Amino acid sequence: MVEFLDDTVINYDGSIWKCPAFIGWEGLVVGDLKSGLGDYRSSHNLDVWKKEECLDCAYLPFCFGGCRFLKLLRDGRIDDVDCRKAYFDATLGEFIRQDLRLRPKKG
Repeated sequence: MVEFLDDTVINYDGSIWKCPAFIGWEGLVVGDLKSGLGDYRSSHNLDVWKKEECLDCAYLPFCFGGCRFLKLLRDGRIDDVDCRKAYFDATLGEFIRQDLRLRPKKG
């Protein structure tokens, strides 16, 4: 959600956030309804995934560096990717088998 330009969350007080998990975290508000959006490229580390290891990864299209919030919880900062490649490698086969098993039958 952080990487997509038009994805925002508006809190009850009119503050604008790039992810609902960030609401209330100091320094992660990106604007408000009165003033509009500010520049959040550095505070949210946009494009942090644009490095060789990510660009060469098959999971990039649905990962884009992983969840910034989980990175923040684990490390106290969002200055790098939250790589879940090992998880995807371990579970992808089962997810595909499950999808095929549960797919509605035609006819």
